[in-house]
Amino acid sequence: MARILVIATGGVRAPSALEIVEKFVADGHEVRLLATGHALRFLLIPILTRLGLLRLFLRHFRPQARETLAYFTYRWMGVPHVDEGKWCDLAVVVPASSNSLGKLVAGLADNYPVLVTRGIPRSKRVVVVPSMNPEMWLDPFLQRNIDELNATIKYRVLCPSPGEMASGDFGIGAQVPMDTIINESYRALGLLDPWSGDTIEFGDRAPSDHVTSDTSPTTLLLVDEDDEFREKLSSEIERVIKLVHVISLGTLTEAKTWLQKNAAGLILTSLEFKTGESGRELVEMVRSNPLLDGCPVVVTSLRSRAEAGAEALAKKDVHFLPKPINLPFVVGMIAGLIGASTVARQGTPMTLAAGEVLFRKGDRGDEIYHLLSGRLEVSIEQDTGRIKRHEITEGEIIGELAFVTGERRSATVAAISECKLLRIDTADFADYLARQPAWLGRILKTLVDRVRRADLD
Repeated sequence: MARILVIATGGVRAPSALEIVEKFVADGHEVRLLATGHALRFLLIPILTRLGLLRLFLRHFRPQARETLAYFTYRWMGVPHVDEGKWCDLAVVVPASSNSLGKLVAGLADNYPVLVTRGIPRSKRVVVVPSMNPEMWLDPFLQRNIDELNATIKYRVLCPSPGEMASGDFGIGAQVPMDTIINESYRALGLLDPWSGDTIEFGDRAPSDHVTSDTSPTTLLLVDEDDEFREKLSSEIERVIKLVHVISLGTLTEAKTWLQKNAAGLILTSLEFKTGESGRELVEMVRSNPLLDGCPVVVTSLRSRAEAGAEALAKKDVHFLPKPINLPFVVGMIAGLIGASTVARQGTPMTLAAGEVLFRKGDRGDEIYHLLSGRLEVSIEQDTGRIKRHEITEGEIIGELAFVTGERRSATVAAISECKLLRIDTADFADYLARQPAWLGRILKTLVDRVRRADLD
């Protein structure tokens, strides 16, 4: 059993602090709740409308009055905000508002919860869970504050996810799911193995009950000259975010060549390369490609935000992260970006055994497939009766011809070796084409017809 301090700051997600308290209590932990004055305003309605939450609040809430009254007792060795910090094994700031994050970084402590957070010993961990409007999250000063917190050992920031806000806006800034907060808290406490996610030591109910895996598949293109960094990040991504296929490349030339034939669900690239090339070239390539419309891009740099031009990049919806990279934070960011941006586009994972047929000539062409690993053979029957064959290799798309033309399959495709694929939902792509000028669809159909004629020659 651990002693956990939950700290709520002002924001529409303040009621989630009560949910977190409820989960920790159910797992057998001793929990205390602190809340800023603005947070209490958001907590009022849920507390008054649910008797169970009112009881929970009254049992675990620690009022600021204790701090005020302490100054009238003239008693040494009894300062409440210091005692609270020493009492807890872990603190969870949820939600963490832009205002509170700024105070933590600036060294301010003008309310009791922030004062307590400041007094928590450096040997302990504070899990910080931001939640705010996308423009507030991407504000350059807020991003600088996040960088400062990430550079410490005491604070562990959970990068928010893309989602719909109370304002109706959509973008990155949504609070991460409850299970993520619980799991990261238990990892910080040492109750979950930081690598495997297995339970190390716990009471009647294991924290692994909360462990969830992201089953949203996608392809991540990782471009950086540092082989050790790429290996470490790839390993951590594949451990934490299930069904992610990482393409790890060391040069921009390789990355640009790969993107000419393949599509990525997310791109993370360094800005500087020893060859003199710049990651901005990759950004421009992605942002000018309609087929990569909406693909999230994250850039990293040893330079400061100002030197790297982070604001100019932000106008292109590019996320900036300073080096050295805070590994847990960037993995959390990738998980959020992948989860919200590519689930619909990436489709459903599937496996083919060697020799198994994916589709046959004459079948309906309602689906597109992305080959993640393995090899496929395409067999095209020509007018002469001769069979023309060629291979589809890792990273390529198959089945797009029939989808664009609306005709039946013109070839049979079978697995040469065991293959892992994504069956892509074509509804999103069809909707995208419907919103484009009519000539774009005609160009695509003309190109497809020419490819088919070339295959039959």
